[in-house]
Order: sequence, then structure tokens, then C-alpha cells
Amino acid sequence: MKVLIIGLDGATWNVLDDSLLGQHMPNLNKLKSSGTSGVLHSTEPPITAASWTTCITGCHPHTHGIIGWHEYSCSEDRLRISTSDSCKVPNIWQELSKQGLKVASINVPWTFPCKEVNGIMIAGYGCPGPESQFTYPVDFKDELLKRIPDYDIVAKWDKSKTYSPDELDANMTRVERSFQQRVEAAKLVSEKLNWDVMMIQFHDTDLIEHHIWPYLDKTTRDQYPQQRDRVFESYERLDEAVGELLDLISTKESMVVVVSDHGLCRKVARVKPNVMLCQWGYLESKGKLRTTIQRRLRRSFDSSRSKDGKKSGIKQPKEYDFKWPDSKAMVIDTAVNGHLFINVKDRQPDGIVEPGTEYDKLLEELRERFGNAVNPHTGELIFSKVGTPAEIYDFSDTDTTMFGDLVLVPQPGIELVLSDSKDGEYIEMTRSDSLMGAHCYEGIYLFSGRDIKNSIGEQTHIVNIAPTIYAALGVELPMYMDGSVLGTLFEKEVPVSYQKSRIDVSCRSDDRQVLSTEEEAEITKRLSALGYVE
Repeated sequence: MKVLIIGLDGATWNVLDDSLLGQHMPNLNKLKSSGTSGVLHSTEPPITAASWTTCITGCHPHTHGIIGWHEYSCSEDRLRISTSDSCKVPNIWQELSKQGLKVASINVPWTFPCKEVNGIMIAGYGCPGPESQFTYPVDFKDELLKRIPDYDIVAKWDKSKTYSPDELDANMTRVERSFQQRVEAAKLVSEKLNWDVMMIQFHDTDLIEHHIWPYLDKTTRDQYPQQRDRVFESYERLDEAVGELLDLISTKESMVVVVSDHGLCRKVARVKPNVMLCQWGYLESKGKLRTTIQRRLRRSFDSSRSKDGKKSGIKQPKEYDFKWPDSKAMVIDTAVNGHLFINVKDRQPDGIVEPGTEYDKLLEELRERFGNAVNPHTGELIFSKVGTPAEIYDFSDTDTTMFGDLVLVPQPGIELVLSDSKDGEYIEMTRSDSLMGAHCYEGIYLFSGRDIKNSIGEQTHIVNIAPTIYAALGVELPMYMDGSVLGTLFEKEVPVSYQKSRIDVSCRSDDRQVLSTEEEAEITKRLSALGYVE
């Protein structure tokens, strides 16, 4: 039996409703009507790096170790891009390879650098792009780019607050080409490899929803009939791409899985937690004049260049709009959630807070302040949860310092921003005519094909996708998996067996590929294009 996995980044049933599927997406509609589907709950946080890694490992982020785009080193006071090397467990392609299956992975996020597998891998979002060594085997890159010279991970999107018909058409045309690139890559892989399991991820579904959410959301899209219809044309092209992928298999003798990493919803506000810290006296701003000069200099000399003329990488905490070395606390990283760090003596290079009593008191003060912070425009709490990484992410080990001392989990639709405020306000409500979307927890899943029931599925968690695929294939599940097999999907009971050997998931491997400054800069540029980093 073959298993074909189709990843639709950010997909939600609020977009892929019965009307869109029934009138514009016959292939996906047929899969849904003949199989089992439902709402898929994402990870904490509901973000690409963490969620897709959970999907392809069967582990929660506290087990696989990837929370967001970055990792922070307290001793160096430095951010680095997280990569597949940050993952503490093997992915599904590595595990199935060990059990003798032939595998293929196309455009799946956070698979860079590619691991050695019994098959072919093309890295997705989170890699520097086609200029990097983004395939396994290494020489497959040349074949891929010879066949698809314009291959890229996600389409270029030209942002606008409003889109003229021509502007929208240009963006959607590039998206449609990106859809087709995935299909062409899958066909090339299928020519080279008689695979058992193949996954193809379409990242542009997330791109579209981020930039033009009201044109897609079933509750608002009819207010924009011209834009809606043009976007629906692109979803028709996506469905045609799905159809071409289905032509690679015998659907009666295969299983098809359609899955998203998270959903999206309307962005309702931007909140600046570091401005809140300034107002409470825990963080000091560099001041409007200094910040303005710093930003202008950065633009003048091109922020993608360092002093030696090479591309610079990630904006580091000391380059923020605040006097971090002179302050007690700062939110250093956002990955949907905000990761707040206390500037601890002998932990950070410029630490000023004494560990022990002073640290504990400050931690509880900040927990209470953020936990009780209210949106002055609505009277509602800004954060749904505030806690330590151990509390929010359920880490059992003691070294969680790369993810902060406190984690701020915003209410749905609120985006956390690291920068200072020009007017001193820490919250900016989104305009009613804003087109921007924001991540939420509710994604989609769909199983169809051999031995799969035709039924309405219950809500489940993305951590259960990989174990269910293992069970369908009849292979042993790794002992470290957190997820469970979705047994109710199958027409008859599926036997589940586990590997007898265990692996140590308590620490990351020291054998890690170090990204160059140029690679970090390119990944940061791609993250910035979707508004993930400033």
C-alpha cells in the first residue's frame, strides 16, 4: 500500500467549506466525501516549525524540542534559527527508512538540513532556498532545478493594504505557479523512486490566508465578490494539482492523508509586550530619537549587510529598540507566543537580576501583571495563558532557558510585536478593513482510501497523524511517540506494535550543521515576508 500525504499549510474548514469544495474543488471534495475528516488541533504554539515537526514525528514540542523560528542562548545573548538539527527525535522519513520503506518528502517545513533517508527529500520553509543544499541526495538538486528552473519554496507576494485587480491577479498567478511546481517535483520524484510514502506540502495556502484573509473566510468573502472569485480560481488550480497527485497512485489500494499544521483567523490587534514592560519600569527604551536614527541607518546601509559587506543574519537582542543590558526583563522572541527573558546575573553576559529570591519575586510580579493585562478597547484579557515554559509547553527537563522565563500566550487573533511604540501605546487594534490573518489552533485532517471509513471524524490532535500512518502501513511505532493511533478511522481494527528499543530524547545532538550568516539572513527574509519577524 502507498500512502500519499498532502500538506496544506494553514488550511481551515472556515475556508474549505462545503460551498468552496462542492463548487470549485471536486478532487478534494471527493476525498472528503469518501473518507473521514475533522478538525485538527495544532500544537502550542500553533506555528509552522513546531506543528509540522509534530506532524512528522508524532511528538509534542516538549519531546521533539522545536518551539518556533529561533533558539536563544543565554550565555551568548544570541538568537539562532532553529533547524531540523534542533529536533531531538527522528522524523517519519528516517524511521520508515530504517524499516525498509522508500520515502519522499517535498517542501515539508523544518526539514533543512535534509537527513539521510531511503529515498528523496526536498526541504521546505525554514531552509534558505534553492541556492542552498536543500535536497537529499545532494545531486538530486541539479536534476530538480534542470527540470524546474524556477523552483522555489513559496511564491513571492507583493504586499498591499488594498489590492487592485491587477495586483491581486499578479500575486495569485505566482501562487498558481508555485502549486504546479510541487506537482512537477512530485512527478520527477516518482520517476526516480518507487516510493511507499510521499508527502507534498503546499505552503502558499498559508501565504494567501495571511495576506487576504477576508477574501477567503466564509463569513466575509461574499462582501468581496470580485476578489473572492479570483482567489477561488487559484483554489481550482490547487485542486487540479491535488488531482495530478492522485493520478500517481491507485486510490483504491492506497491511503490519502490531507493535513494542515494550524488554522488561521482574522487578526484583531497588535500588542507590544516590551512597551508594557517599559511602562511598568522593567525595561528601558532607547528613546524615539535613537530608535529612529538606528532604523534609518539600518535601512541606509541595508539591514541585510554586515560591516564586512556580507549579508547579516538575525536581529539580535542588543539591536532591539530597548536598553536590554540595563534592564530587568524583555520579550526577546515571538513565535505566536512571546518568550520573555529575565536578565539574570551570571546567566546573560550583562545580567543584573540576582538569581534566587530577586529572580523569583520578579518572575511572579511579571506573571501577575501580564496575566491580568486587559485590552482597554474591549475589556478582555490580552493573554489566555501566562506561565513558565515547563507550564505552557509541558517540558519535564530543567533546561528550558532557550524558550524564556515566562511564556505569553495571546488571545486568538492577537499578534505580538517586539518593537517600541511611536506613540507610547502598547496595543493597536486592527482596522475593520484590514486583510491580515493570524494563526489559530484549528486546522484540518482528512483520511481517505483503502480501509478508511466514510464518516464524520472527531476533533483530534496533530500529534496523532504520524502514529496513524505507521499503523496503516503495518510498521512498528517508535516508543518515544506521544501520539496515539486514530483507530476509529479504519473499517476494521488495526494492530499496533511498538519498537522494543528506546532512544534518548533528553538532549539535542551535538552533530549539527551551523548555518552561515548568509543562510540565516535568507531564512529571516522569508520569515519576514510572512510577518513572522520584524
